[in-house]
Amino acid sequence: MQSIEDIYNEMLSWNNLISYGYLDFQEYNDHGSLTMDDIYGHTDVIYPNYFDISEITKLAINFSYSTRNKNYQIANTTPILFTIPKNDKTRRPLKFPNLYSYCLLVSQLIAHKDRIIKDLAKDKESTSNFFGRSPYKYENSKNIQNKLLIGHKFYYKTDFSNFFHSFYTHAIAWLIDEKSNAKIDHNDIDKNGNCNWGNLLDHLIRSEQSGETHGVPTGTLATRIIMEECMSYFDQEIKNNLQSNCTGITFHRYVDDIIFGFDHNEQLAAIKKILANITQKYEITLNDKKTKLVTFDEINRNSNLKGFFYDLSQKIEVNKILNSNSISNSSNVILYR
Repeated sequence: MQSIEDIYNEMLSWNNLISYGYLDFQEYNDHGSLTMDDIYGHTDVIYPNYFDISEITKLAINFSYSTRNKNYQIANTTPILFTIPKNDKTRRPLKFPNLYSYCLLVSQLIAHKDRIIKDLAKDKESTSNFFGRSPYKYENSKNIQNKLLIGHKFYYKTDFSNFFHSFYTHAIAWLIDEKSNAKIDHNDIDKNGNCNWGNLLDHLIRSEQSGETHGVPTGTLATRIIMEECMSYFDQEIKNNLQSNCTGITFHRYVDDIIFGFDHNEQLAAIKKILANITQKYEITLNDKKTKLVTFDEINRNSNLKGFFYDLSQKIEVNKILNSNSISNSSNVILYR
């Protein structure tokens, strides 16, 4: 089985980021006997049969060769705005960058892919950083989520308001390069000639949308990779705060959905305080309408593990049994596997 690092290496290639990433087609690669028409209306990305991007791919690949020998200026370009059905009442807005700006971004992602891979691989609390790639499909990702959350008495779920569409691009630099450093030095290259990676990404993202700082382009794989890298720093900051102020809490994140597992009422106040401090720091807004306490059954509504050991007392009892040297065949306790 491929390691996650190998999957990231394949993903961060010119052919993949252009042919399957510009319109984010990668989720169609492993649907077996399903046709594109079967999938129509059941996707969060654009329907592949809308456009033939074969010529765009050729242009982009040619551009990739030329960038190896020439320095291209980052220039503001105008994106293409598009919408797809979200539900019966609303449509999901997408923003596809000019190909020139997208190719410049891709060239930098590939040039710095070792750092990106390191950042993505270290984030054990996220399952959206698998990008739906095999073997990390839905069920396996769900199992990882369960391992992170299982055994707590209570669960607190929250997400961000219009995450991609309202994300402040300068927060990319604040998260990756540390906010205090990024605000002092706004340049892509520091005085020692080293890359300010967060500032460079911020600059490249802004160039894709006419220099605007409000929101990030939606609909491309490159954007999802960048946002996952940013959120790996967000997750690490949550972990550091939990370890310092309130141990015994675990959490899982999928894109902008975060679930915390905890066991005491006072821990919820600590979770809310930590979240408030971090989101305020990076100017990210929580969606109050979707913030609520949930049960383990609700978290796993579509999972094979629905209702599996969600009470802490059950977990303690099971651990006692598993740690015992001998388990009687006549035990009344049933262990599900």
